[in-house]
Amino acid sequence: MELVRQMHEQPFLAGATRVSTTIRIDDRRDKEGTMQGKVASVETKLITPGGTD
Repeated sequence: MELVRQMHEQPFLAGATRVSTTIRIDDRRDKEGTMQGKVASVETKLITPGGTD
């Protein structure tokens, strides 16, 4: 979280007067996911609109 704080601070240091930072963490541990599987899923969706996993 320290890195997030540092990143959030940068626009202020550059002169911004308001900054909104949103952090989303999606941690799934009930099934194994690989980069190959993720790429294949995206490719399927690109080839077949509405395709599912």
